[in-house]
Amino acid sequence: MTKRSILVIDDNRNLRDLLEHQLAIIDGHEVAMAGNGEEGLAIAQQTKPDLILLDWMLPGMDGMEVLKRLQATPATQNIPVYMMTVRGKMRDVETALRDGALDYVTKPVDVQELSRKVSRAFTDSDPTAGSNNI
Repeated sequence: MTKRSILVIDDNRNLRDLLEHQLAIIDGHEVAMAGNGEEGLAIAQQTKPDLILLDWMLPGMDGMEVLKRLQATPATQNIPVYMMTVRGKMRDVETALRDGALDYVTKPVDVQELSRKVSRAFTDSDPTAGSNNI
């Protein structure tokens, strides 16, 4: 499997460490971290990761504003974004998906389930991954 890059934007240091352990050490992806929206936007524009895991509730600029700015910037508008949040109401999920998020992960994050979602996203977007379709 090709090594993919993931940007985690979350103000919770413990969660960032946990996700880095799972996604980098166990799953073998390159993982960058940001503790707030401004930092996350800068890293996304510089590195253009293959996937962004974005917390909704961030200090300063919240995750939905970060998502809108990512979508409005040509260099980052095609990067898939998974929103991560404790906000699990259906209207919140619908808002995130309508505003451009590819998927929605509720906290506390089940790292194994997130790992499976990330793996599926990368497999689905990899034309060299093979297909059972004839």
